[in-house]
Amino acid sequence: MNYLAHILLSGNNAQRQVGGFIADFVKGNRFEHFPEHIRQGIVLHRRVDAFTDEHPLVREARALLRPYFGRYAGIFLDIFYDYFLAKNWHRFAPPSSGWRKFSNTSLKYFAYRFYANLVWSRRWLPISVKGFLWHFIGTNRLCKYAAKSGVQRALWIMGTYSSLPQMSEEAIQILQKHEVELEKNFLIFFPILQEYARTLLVPRNV
Repeated sequence: MNYLAHILLSGNNAQRQVGGFIADFVKGNRFEHFPEHIRQGIVLHRRVDAFTDEHPLVREARALLRPYFGRYAGIFLDIFYDYFLAKNWHRFAPPSSGWRKFSNTSLKYFAYRFYANLVWSRRWLPISVKGFLWHFIGTNRLCKYAAKSGVQRALWIMGTYSSLPQMSEEAIQILQKHEVELEKNFLIFFPILQEYARTLLVPRNV
């Protein structure tokens, strides 16, 4: 799972969402200095990743992409899953509160509320996250996942600033080629993952 999915799966607690967002940038198990809910988000992120990596549906999707991306197939799949989540946001969005409580939270509102949470929690962000924070917010990365152009831009950034191969254009072609089967895979798997994440949240009563 990538950014958008981890934030959504973290539930409605703002700091837990931040923890889910920064977890990949926090190494090891020494994160006692974080507030409780950020720690919960980090742990939840890791358990979600472990569940996802071992699930047969995800293994099937990775196997489909491996001939194109090799050992990076899982990373590209994570980005594709965020695309399908944003594209199908109406199916998975959390319910709204207040006077709009009978509708779902729009992706735009969800994203901008999270950006505000990030800024509010800036003191707790790892240095590597602070380095791309304003660009992440300024380019509205979470909402851009709903379009292939946004996915391509995200992959280009990752290919430029990380060890991920620079295959943004090829990745979009591959996504288009296999979009139907990958989206079907996602729509079956993500509700299973949501239910798993809920079971981790309920016992904590947060």
